[in-house]
Amino acid sequence: ADNELKIDEDRVRERLENVAASYQDSSEVIRYYRQNPRLMQGIHDLVMEDQIVDWLLESAVFEEQTMSFEEVMNPKRPAASGTGNIEQDSGEDDTPNEQ
Repeated sequence: ADNELKIDEDRVRERLENVAASYQDSSEVIRYYRQNPRLMQGIHDLVMEDQIVDWLLESAVFEEQTMSFEEVMNPKRPAASGTGNIEQDSGEDDTPNEQ
Protein backbone atom coordinates (compact mmCIF):
# COMPACT_ATOMS: atom_id res chain seq x y z
CA ALA A 1 0.00 0.00 0.00
CA ASP A 2 1.11 3.57 -0.64
CA ASN A 3 0.52 4.57 2.97
CA GLU A 4 2.78 1.88 4.43
CA LEU A 5 5.43 3.48 6.62
CA LYS A 6 8.83 1.88 6.96
CA ILE A 7 11.28 2.95 9.61
CA ASP A 8 13.87 5.39 8.29
CA GLU A 9 17.20 3.96 9.47
CA ASP A 10 18.93 7.30 8.89
CA ARG A 11 16.51 8.91 11.34
CA VAL A 12 17.11 6.06 13.82
CA ARG A 13 20.88 6.65 13.61
CA GLU A 14 20.39 10.40 13.98
CA ARG A 15 18.09 9.97 17.00
CA LEU A 16 20.55 7.57 18.63
CA GLU A 17 23.41 10.00 18.04
CA ASN A 18 21.35 12.81 19.60
CA VAL A 19 20.66 10.69 22.69
CA ALA A 20 24.32 9.69 22.98
CA ALA A 21 25.60 13.25 22.45
CA SER A 22 24.63 14.22 25.99
CA TYR A 23 27.08 11.66 27.42
CA GLN A 24 30.84 11.99 27.72
CA ASP A 25 31.59 8.77 25.78
CA SER A 26 28.91 8.89 23.09
CA SER A 27 30.35 5.97 21.09
CA GLU A 28 30.06 3.72 24.15
CA VAL A 29 26.43 4.79 24.66
CA ILE A 30 25.64 4.03 21.01
CA ARG A 31 27.26 0.60 21.35
CA TYR A 32 25.27 -0.05 24.54
CA TYR A 33 21.98 0.90 22.85
CA ARG A 34 22.74 -1.22 19.77
CA GLN A 35 23.40 -4.26 22.01
CA ASN A 36 20.14 -3.76 23.92
CA PRO A 37 17.05 -4.60 21.79
CA ARG A 38 14.68 -3.01 24.31
CA LEU A 39 16.50 0.32 24.19
CA MET A 40 16.67 0.21 20.39
CA GLN A 41 12.94 -0.51 20.25
CA GLY A 42 12.37 2.69 22.20
CA ILE A 43 14.44 4.63 19.64
CA HIS A 44 12.54 2.95 16.78
CA ASP A 45 9.22 3.83 18.42
CA LEU A 46 10.19 7.50 18.73
CA VAL A 47 11.33 7.66 15.11
CA MET A 48 8.16 5.93 13.88
CA GLU A 49 6.06 8.39 15.90
CA ASP A 50 7.91 11.28 14.23
CA GLN A 51 7.40 9.71 10.80
CA ILE A 52 3.66 9.25 11.43
CA VAL A 53 3.28 12.88 12.52
CA ASP A 54 5.20 14.03 9.43
CA TRP A 55 3.00 11.86 7.18
CA LEU A 56 -0.19 13.16 8.81
CA LEU A 57 0.91 16.78 8.40
CA GLU A 58 1.83 16.17 4.75
CA SER A 59 -1.45 14.33 4.04
CA ALA A 60 -3.85 16.51 5.99
CA VAL A 61 -6.14 18.91 4.24
CA PHE A 62 -6.63 22.03 6.29
CA GLU A 63 -9.61 24.32 5.91
CA GLU A 64 -9.49 27.71 7.55
CA GLN A 65 -12.73 28.84 9.15
CA THR A 66 -13.60 32.04 10.95
CA MET A 67 -15.51 31.28 14.14
CA SER A 68 -16.50 33.21 17.21
CA PHE A 69 -15.30 32.15 20.63
CA GLU A 70 -18.86 30.97 21.40
CA GLU A 71 -18.93 28.76 18.27
CA VAL A 72 -15.61 27.18 19.19
CA MET A 73 -16.69 26.50 22.76
CA ASN A 74 -20.19 25.23 21.81
CA PRO A 75 -19.93 23.54 18.41
CA LYS A 76 -23.12 22.53 16.64
CA ARG A 77 -23.46 18.78 16.53
CA PRO A 78 -24.31 17.25 13.16
CA ALA A 79 -27.82 15.80 12.86
CA ALA A 80 -27.94 12.12 13.76
CA SER A 81 -28.25 9.87 10.74
CA GLY A 82 -30.15 6.61 10.72
CA THR A 83 -32.86 5.54 13.09
CA GLY A 84 -32.97 5.91 16.82
CA ASN A 85 -33.05 8.96 18.98
CA ILE A 86 -29.84 10.48 20.17
CA GLU A 87 -30.44 12.93 22.96
CA GLN A 88 -28.28 16.02 22.74
CA ASP A 89 -26.90 17.43 25.96
CA SER A 90 -28.59 20.74 26.69
CA GLY A 91 -25.78 21.70 29.02
CA GLU A 92 -28.18 21.73 31.94
CA ASP A 93 -27.85 19.37 34.88
CA ASP A 94 -30.51 16.63 34.62
CA THR A 95 -30.36 15.68 38.29
CA PRO A 96 -33.44 16.58 40.33
CA ASN A 97 -33.19 19.54 42.66
CA GLU A 98 -32.74 18.60 46.27
CA GLN A 99 -34.78 20.55 48.75
